[in-house]
Amino acid sequence: MTVQELAIEIRRLSLHDRLILLDVLTSSLHEELTPPARGELSAERLYGILRTDGSLSDNEDISESSEEDSVDEYTEYLMEKYI
Repeated sequence: MTVQELAIEIRRLSLHDRLILLDVLTSSLHEELTPPARGELSAERLYGILRTDGSLSDNEDISESSEEDSVDEYTEYLMEKYI
């Protein structure tokens, strides 16, 4: 169907049907012309960020290394500050 034929058919529709068609066209154009929400772009960019080369650490490994690192760092900070 050509654009001219479509325009003729649209004019034959009732007012109610033309309003429904107008709403459908407006929604369709809005979806295509509106840029994606900021969160959607961010999520797409983060795809695969948590991928690892090796095996994942369990909770015990993480808590042990975190505690050791924080104690060592704090000790070093205190030694630099007061010694």
